[in-house]
Amino acid sequence: MEQTVSGGTITFNTYGATLTTTATGSRSASLKWVVGQGTGDDVALRSQSPLIGIMVGTSSITDSGTSSMFAGMGSVTVGGTGHTFTGDHVGFKVLRAVTTNSLYATQADGTTENASAALATLNSYDVLELIIKINSTTSADYYWRRNGGALSSATNLTTNLIDNNDARIQISTSNDSTAVTYAWNANGAFYER
Repeated sequence: MEQTVSGGTITFNTYGATLTTTATGSRSASLKWVVGQGTGDDVALRSQSPLIGIMVGTSSITDSGTSSMFAGMGSVTVGGTGHTFTGDHVGFKVLRAVTTNSLYATQADGTTENASAALATLNSYDVLELIIKINSTTSADYYWRRNGGALSSATNLTTNLIDNNDARIQISTSNDSTAVTYAWNANGAFYER
């Protein structure tokens, strides 16, 4: 497991891990799990229509300001100034503008991002089950559930699909250079095909 913090913190606890930024300066925190065994696994990870599942929970998302969160597989660069969502990836993102936290499906090929319309507005202490099904090199299907409710689907995204994924599941948060405490619980993840 790779841990990267830039002023943020990662605390392991009964929830799994809590990734937190603070209400001062530019802060971020990121956890990554390696799925493959090394070079050459990248293409194999997309074969046989794999499923990726991630469970995250909102904690402190009540401050006013901008911030962002990513949960998925791939290369999304994160720092205290935010996420770079053009990085090669497939997953979900949450963007915070002032006091509204919006969930989106997202994917990119390393150059251009393709994202869904907003799927939901999130509140403090929401628990999200996020599921991605990669359909080889053609598209990705997105499913999500909030607080144990009904399973919902997002738009099937077919353009700008990952082309050289780096075989890591990532959960990360950033306060996007604003004075925001933004905390997310990383509760677990799976990869299967």
